[in-house]
Amino acid sequence: MELSFVKQLVEMGLSLGVFGLCCWIVYQIVTRLCATMDRLVNKMDVFMNRVKTEHEASLKNQENIQRQHEGMIETLGRINGYKK
Repeated sequence: MELSFVKQLVEMGLSLGVFGLCCWIVYQIVTRLCATMDRLVNKMDVFMNRVKTEHEASLKNQENIQRQHEGMIETLGRINGYKK
């Protein structure tokens, strides 16, 4: 009877130890995953800001080119004798 009690106590202690180890591992994984996600979000914000800046610069460049083309078309039209 006493031997079975000791055996159950050892098994229970091992079970609690394994459960504690599993909890610690899950906590470590979740903590590191959250930190990685925060870094990823920060990098995505930086990337999106750069994309936005590039897009705005591209639009300004496109508008400048469009104005230049309109001026060239007007000039070429006058050279060819077209009137507005």
